[in-house]
Amino acid sequence: MKKYIIIFLAIIILGAAVWFYLKDNQLPGIGGEDREVPQGSQQDNQENGINEGILETDEFSVMMPEGWQKSINPPTGAKAMVVNVSEEAASPAVQQIGFKTYFSVGSDSLDDMSLDEYIQLVKGEIAKIDSGVVFSQESQVDINGMDSRAMEIDMSQQGIDFKVLMVVMEKEGKAWGLSFNTTQDKWSEYQDLFTSIVYSFQVK
Repeated sequence: MKKYIIIFLAIIILGAAVWFYLKDNQLPGIGGEDREVPQGSQQDNQENGINEGILETDEFSVMMPEGWQKSINPPTGAKAMVVNVSEEAASPAVQQIGFKTYFSVGSDSLDDMSLDEYIQLVKGEIAKIDSGVVFSQESQVDINGMDSRAMEIDMSQQGIDFKVLMVVMEKEGKAWGLSFNTTQDKWSEYQDLFTSIVYSFQVK
């Protein structure tokens, strides 16, 4: 059986992905006049499962950096998408497509597959979608007691070099995926933050 949810998380790095966030919140240049990013009251944040820098749902909790915003309607297949809405574009090309660094969370059933078999499937499907993709680093890690695999992915789309950190964790027959998507030139800026978010992830 082919799996698509976590694969999808690794490849939604075009401006269209962040459009899911922008259209919800009507940021400058998207469907309305320029105005400030809505921050939400404490009550609004709590109703959306956000409390003191933690995004919490019935299924998981994860750190949410200050100033980042949760998408009201994340793309199909994602349980959550969190965008750094205050990020300034590093180049005119990035600014043109409206890309901003973000991370997303998804889950999938392993069925009878091992985690390693699932990872190979994920890599194979990503390579089919983008033949130029490079899996630059891979490692086995423990995330809060969950057997996990981390991989860095390099790819180019619309003339822009992107960097993806993808971490897939196994718990009770399910694969949980965290995908962190940014541009190559901002990777060093976000690397430590992405690591902190990964190790904050808890499945309930």
